Amino acid sequence: MAIKSQRGSWIVRVSAALLCSVVIIFATGCTTGHNIVGGGTPTPTPATPRMLVSDNSSGTVNVVNATTDVITKTVAVLSPGKMVSAGGTTLIQSTIASSVAIFENATETIRFTVPLSGLPLDVAITPDGKTGWVAVNDGTVQKINTATGAISGSFTVAGVQRLVVGPQGTTVLAFNDTLAINFSVILTIGFSTLGNAGLNHPANAVFAADDNNFFILDCGPECAGTQAGIASVTLNTPGGPSIGTPVALTGATVGLRNTTSTFVAGSPATGLNAGTVQVINNSTLTAGPAINIADGRHSLMALASNARLYIGSTGCTLGAVNAQNLRQGCLTIFDTTTQAATPILLPASRPNGDVTGLAPVAGRNVIYVVQGGKLDILDITTNAVSPAPPNPPGTVFGVVQLSP
Repeated sequence: MAIKSQRGSWIVRVSAALLCSVVIIFATGCTTGHNIVGGGTPTPTPATPRMLVSDNSSGTVNVVNATTDVITKTVAVLSPGKMVSAGGTTLIQSTIASSVAIFENATETIRFTVPLSGLPLDVAITPDGKTGWVAVNDGTVQKINTATGAISGSFTVAGVQRLVVGPQGTTVLAFNDTLAINFSVILTIGFSTLGNAGLNHPANAVFAADDNNFFILDCGPECAGTQAGIASVTLNTPGGPSIGTPVALTGATVGLRNTTSTFVAGSPATGLNAGTVQVINNSTLTAGPAINIADGRHSLMALASNARLYIGSTGCTLGAVNAQNLRQGCLTIFDTTTQAATPILLPASRPNGDVTGLAPVAGRNVIYVVQGGKLDILDITTNAVSPAPPNPPGTVFGVVQLSP
């Protein structure tokens, strides 16, 4: 089924500023906002490509030489978890403290530790690295100036769980997937809650080329709904935002879009390889067949340079232990050319197969993968695992490649 534009029954709560913006967004006559940015003299960018690995239980982040895979520096951070990096800045979420840390990539130091009103549940950063966004468990979304460490905005989003920032950094989407038909939109000039009866537990989104066009992923049965799917949304349309008719999918909790296709994964059922991935043609907006992958809650995707898509989940069904003391975990490699799915084995000694970090290394045929609390380095051409990855002593959680 194609995604068709419709303006059916809106459920929209719009602030006065956003009301102006959704009629003709960014038009003259509406009050335009701006992100608060910092100044200062830029620090020269280190020549060696680097990765940053978070060790959740030992309370450190570790800088790794991305050419030699050797840890070069260790920095103390309270219970670091998910990390996002852009524009020379990395935002580090704490898993036990009401704070986030701002890491300066060039100097490899903590610029600020920012106290929050509650435990951070998710973090996001604008492409220029100047603004961090945090979903807090008190039902707020906090906007942070990464140059000063100051909280420059706060928005009430009850039960917020997840954040997605647009490619231009002017639109932030906030999700609480227990809600049947609603999601929140934060713009530089206002805030609103959008939705209509066609949606089914919006849980995530994939942006198109700009901040005004994106695709909502309906979680469906995974979130106590009825039908997973994907629906187009355009913000800057006359008369208000437009939400398209959803295309039905087997599962939809995470997606990734390139120039020709959108890849969406989810778990319509539980059990070994009960998860699915589907390929959506960006031109015809039609979905291909469901291809089985590991089950669990899918939240991570990364596309390697050889067109292999790495799909990670948590809480998956583990496979049986084989003679080499290995078992299938929560990572699946999907070849986007042949559309073949390959499950990945991991040591049976790991407590689980949860995939919490994926980061291809630019300029090398490897990807850093965090699964079961340990770091693995996979060759993207052979799927072979490095025999000696740089694992910190505790429970590894996240990994990112440090931007300049």
